[in-house]
Amino acid sequence: MEFNFDSTTVEKDSSFDPIPAGTYKALIASTEIKDAKTPGNRYLSIRWNIVDGEYKNRVIFETLNLWRATTSENDVKTMKIANIRLAEICEACGVLRIKRTEELHNKIMCIDVVIKPAVGIYSANNEVRKHHSINGGHTLPIDDIKSDLPFGN
Repeated sequence: MEFNFDSTTVEKDSSFDPIPAGTYKALIASTEIKDAKTPGNRYLSIRWNIVDGEYKNRVIFETLNLWRATTSENDVKTMKIANIRLAEICEACGVLRIKRTEELHNKIMCIDVVIKPAVGIYSANNEVRKHHSINGGHTLPIDDIKSDLPFGN
């Protein structure tokens, strides 16, 4: 089978470039607990969808390293930071106790985003640094904003 590809004819897509650092209104679209590369380590992956402004519909992923197999000083610090961020998320949307991460789905809050610079083979990307309530810890009902969200119900 013949294969001809010319990269000079492809228009480059900048949609994967990081969005500028700032505060954005975002919805938790999905969560998933995943195994890390190191055996015994697991993390919570959160998919955020920006819901308004110039970057509406852009996606940002956040990783919370909640589980570590060892209790090294670094691992303890990593888990502490992840627990603080998960607590911020819960408080920002008014869900103080959860039994399943799906309880956070479709919750909207403000997230502070920074640009993490490129390192080695990894491109620059966004990182969520802080989570804030939009309206005093009670997320907007998803039904009130569904019509404005092109990425699902």
